[in-house]
Amino acid sequence: MKKNWKLNHIATVVGDMDKAVEYYESLGIATFESEFILDNCIKIRTVHIGPVTLEFVQPFAEELRFRFKEFLDSKGEGIHHIGFYVDDLDEEIAEMVDKGVPFAWGKRSQAGRSVGLDTRKVGNLIIELTQQVE
Repeated sequence: MKKNWKLNHIATVVGDMDKAVEYYESLGIATFESEFILDNCIKIRTVHIGPVTLEFVQPFAEELRFRFKEFLDSKGEGIHHIGFYVDDLDEEIAEMVDKGVPFAWGKRSQAGRSVGLDTRKVGNLIIELTQQVE
């Protein structure tokens, strides 16, 4: 891993947020942050297990063909992407594009800019890079 890539989260698609939370609470290994709704189509809940941060993601808008809904329908529950913070997003994008890695998505939020890089060619995993707002 590059020196300036810092693990942010591992996004895990779940079919039932309440069931997922109940299960990990019953194991006594996780602490949870508040749930929030994104784009009126997915629930997100940040989960801390030891030093690792997971994002449980539950798509719920049947009429929308959103990337998490498509993942759940085609593959079932599981890891969707791994998110990293980077110092210079434009530099990292240019380097990955030069290596032939296509985009999966791009977004901007109050937290910063993010891109998903489609590294599913091997391992069926997407890498998300985020540059935080300072």
